[in-house]
Amino acid sequence: MWIKELPENLQEQESNITNLNFLYKEKNIYVMDNHLAAGWSWLQELNPKESYNFFHIDRHADLLCNAPVDKYLFIKDNPHLTFDEYTNLEFKDKCSDYIYKVFQWDNYIKQINYLFPNWFTQCYFATHKRENDSYPESTKKLDIVYQPNVFELYNSIDYWLKEGRGTKWIFNIDLDYFFNEDGIQLFTDDYIKATVQSLKNGIEYVAVLTIALSPECCGGWDNAIRIMNIVTEELGLELRL
Repeated sequence: MWIKELPENLQEQESNITNLNFLYKEKNIYVMDNHLAAGWSWLQELNPKESYNFFHIDRHADLLCNAPVDKYLFIKDNPHLTFDEYTNLEFKDKCSDYIYKVFQWDNYIKQINYLFPNWFTQCYFATHKRENDSYPESTKKLDIVYQPNVFELYNSIDYWLKEGRGTKWIFNIDLDYFFNEDGIQLFTDDYIKATVQSLKNGIEYVAVLTIALSPECCGGWDNAIRIMNIVTEELGLELRL
C-alpha cells in the first residue's frame, strides 16, 4: 500500500534532510526514501504503553535532537496523527530565524525516544562509527547495549532478535550502511542477502520494520534502488522499483 505514492520523475528528486518522495507499507514493514518517516511508521504500529527493543543498522547514528519539545510533545497523547501532520511540523531557530522541520532524517530517533522511552528498552546500533555518551541533556540517554560489527551482523540477527526475551523489536535499516561516503558499495550482494535472510528468520520477533533508501548517501538512486530490490525480494515483499 502506498501511503505516499511515487512521483513520476523519482530519480530527478532529492531526499536529503527533509524531503520525502515515497512511503510504502506491506504488513508491518515500511519502505521510504527518507528515514524521517520511520518515526511516523512506529507511531502507527506500536502500543504507547508497551516496551520494545530497538535495532538500528545505518551508516549514521541519526541521534540529533534539535526540535523544541513543545513542538511535538502533543504526539504523546495523539500518536496517530496523520502523515501530513507529522511531516508538516516545524519550528523556528532562535538564532537564525530559519524554519526547520521537527522530524528530519537525522533526529527522529531521539525525539520519538523522548515521547516513548519504553520503546527503546535495549538498543543495538550497527553503524560505521561507534557511539559515545555525548547525548543532549534534553532527552533520555539511549541504552545502547551492543554494537555489532560487520562480521557478526550477516548471520546473527535472528539470534539477537530471539534473545529479546519476549520483548519485540523496532528494526530500523538505512541502506547507506552498505556504502561508503563516496557511494561505493562496501559489501557483496551475497552479504546483503545473508543479512536480510537472518532478519527474515527472526521476523516474528519484530513489531515494525522500517527501511530507508537515502539515495544521496548511496551514490544515487540507481544504487539505492538496486539494493532495495534485493532487500524486498529477500523479505518476500511485492515492492520493486
